Amino acid sequence: PGGRGPLDSIGKQQAGEWLTRVEEGLESLPGEAGETPEVEGLRMVFLYLKGRYLIREGHYETGTALVEDMLAIASRLGNAGYVIQGYKELIYHAIRIHDLGRMAQCIEPALAEARRRQERKEIGVLLRLKGLMKMLNGSLEEAEELLGQALQTFRSIENENPRYALNIAACHCYRGDIFRYRGKYDKALKLYRQAIALAKSAWGTQSLAIFHSGAGQAAYQLGRWEEARDHLEQAIRIYDLL
Repeated sequence: PGGRGPLDSIGKQQAGEWLTRVEEGLESLPGEAGETPEVEGLRMVFLYLKGRYLIREGHYETGTALVEDMLAIASRLGNAGYVIQGYKELIYHAIRIHDLGRMAQCIEPALAEARRRQERKEIGVLLRLKGLMKMLNGSLEEAEELLGQALQTFRSIENENPRYALNIAACHCYRGDIFRYRGKYDKALKLYRQAIALAKSAWGTQSLAIFHSGAGQAAYQLGRWEEARDHLEQAIRIYDLL
């Protein structure tokens, strides 16, 4: 699991209809036939997909409850991949609602599972998210250290997948935020520029808006008015396209 799911490439109505058919099929299974490990595995995948779908449609409470149900099944089946992805889905939701306590509750078991499985990509993602959490609660030194660890992890993976470039770019952006908070605007601007360059190479459209916004703020603080305006105008253009 992870990344784009099968429901991300079809329309909202089609996705809803597909989920309804699958749910009806699972509910129609008689007695013991619906309790086999194979069916439990199908139910786990279904709950993950429906939970993601509902969260993206704005039904946060129902969607996160389904993801939590999926986590229980994944843990029972020993499916580490879905355990990690379930926690990540809950982490992303916690970021949206700025629930740092919930982030911490989900990051630690997910990171422990990723380390147990030696999933370097997932370790890098979770270190990045933990760094973000520390940054949001004001623990800037811890955040910087964690983001450095995340960068080292991603750079140790020899893979040209654009997702790695975007993760590295996000680390640069978060580090740029940290330096901006400290008033070190020149260093922040350099990091934002690195993030922008990586995101452009990986077609990270939505991320580019965030990176340009940070760069615009840093350039403004440095008195580089034209560069600040350019970055902020690019951020606005990208947001308008989303």
